[in-house]
Amino acid sequence: MSYELTPITTVPVAGRYATRADMEGECGIPSVGKWADLSGDGDAEEIAAQIKKALDWADDYIDSRMGPAGFVVPLTGMSSASSTVIRQVATKLSVVQLYRHRGARDEDPIADQMAIKQEWADDELRRLRMPGRFTAAKGRSNVPSAPVVAVPGPDGCLTAGANEAQIF
Repeated sequence: MSYELTPITTVPVAGRYATRADMEGECGIPSVGKWADLSGDGDAEEIAAQIKKALDWADDYIDSRMGPAGFVVPLTGMSSASSTVIRQVATKLSVVQLYRHRGARDEDPIADQMAIKQEWADDELRRLRMPGRFTAAKGRSNVPSAPVVAVPGPDGCLTAGANEAQIF
């Protein structure tokens, strides 16, 4: 009996804090590819786009937690140890998001593993916000601390002042 091996084609994808390779290291290349292939046709570009969405979601999630704590986001000037923790947090969050984006499943044992990953990531972000626990640039964050409303100007364009967040 002979077997034919089909190579797995992957498109490199990166977020600000983690990469597709990090996600694949966390839960395996086949799992990441399967969870990202929503149409089931193996389209490498579609799979890469879904992975990118998960990575971007994780980046935004991290920034939304760290910005209000006084850190400049996206996070910069991190120590090596801090960078490693943020990469681990982003990796776990992006894997969780990619898996959950597939939709809820009844009797799903992997969902329990994802809940544990999410809880770990949230705990790490809470710890990192404690004074002296995280080394990164501090200062005025570009994440608004209150809702922002953008109103069209006379030319119909949405604008914000030089020191205001631009949310459109």
